[in-house]
Amino acid sequence: AGESAGTVMEEKITGHLFFMGLAAAVVTAVITIFIFNGRLQARVQADLADSADLIVQAYDALDQPEELRRFSKNLRVTLIELDGRVLFDSVADAAAMENHADRPEVSAALSTGVGEAIRRSTTDMANAYYVAVRLHDGRVLRVSSEAAGTLEVLSGAYGALIVLFIGLLLLSVFLAVFLTRSLIQPINRLAESIDDIDPEQEEKVYPELAPFVEKIQAQRSENRRQLKALADEQEKLSAIMESMSEGLLVLDSDRQVLMINRSAEEYLGCAGQEASGSRNILYFIRNREILEAVERAAGGENVSVTVGLAGRDLQVVTGPARIDE
Repeated sequence: AGESAGTVMEEKITGHLFFMGLAAAVVTAVITIFIFNGRLQARVQADLADSADLIVQAYDALDQPEELRRFSKNLRVTLIELDGRVLFDSVADAAAMENHADRPEVSAALSTGVGEAIRRSTTDMANAYYVAVRLHDGRVLRVSSEAAGTLEVLSGAYGALIVLFIGLLLLSVFLAVFLTRSLIQPINRLAESIDDIDPEQEEKVYPELAPFVEKIQAQRSENRRQLKALADEQEKLSAIMESMSEGLLVLDSDRQVLMINRSAEEYLGCAGQEASGSRNILYFIRNREILEAVERAAGGENVSVTVGLAGRDLQVVTGPARIDE
């Protein structure tokens, strides 16, 4: 039972440590993705802002909005009028484009001078990044580019990530088992040899368990002392019974013989015989008068009768023995 309980405790600790490690790995992965995504977005926006500054510096030297096209090699460049009309766009037909006054980045640029925004592209699985700057003539220059999101960036490494995740699972199992055994070993050692351990000197005993160990050792020592005292008393009682010239027979409520001394065996003619597993009074006594006296004693009477047995008269005294529970 103790070994089974220890196994259950070990399994529970291993399971808890495994799930704690797994949860820590998952939380770490999620936090890492969020941090990476934030850093990626900040980097793309910073690059766009640098590009927008360069175009703004060259804007005064341009004669026509169309000349902005030469800056759109890796960017989408849009020029927007104060009322939101699109004057130029390096990708789409400006005349066919809707009014941009309500676009967050454009509205912010008109209000504060600079605006930024990130939107999910409707054409592919990427993020569209926008930086808008108000020009000295009141118009708004907007530059934008598309960049893959964090999940898209990681998509090419899904296979490696799965292998890594499986590796982390196996590592979690190994560490959980190792740590559990490291935790349980001192406790199992206590259970195996608790009497031989000095809690104050034993390095492998947890300090928190030292009072517990000392208490158990004290209890076990007291139990041994009481058992020895009981054995000594029983030995004394046996010596007294064996030295009695009177025969003594003690029965329980089922008429089973609990104790019988040598004198009683000699009087009853069964000295030196083994009961072959049966200790009922009928094995020792078949005399009707004695059996009747025993039954009356079981009913609470004190009985004294003279019985002729084996050619001699025996004075038989029977009575109930009260033992407080």
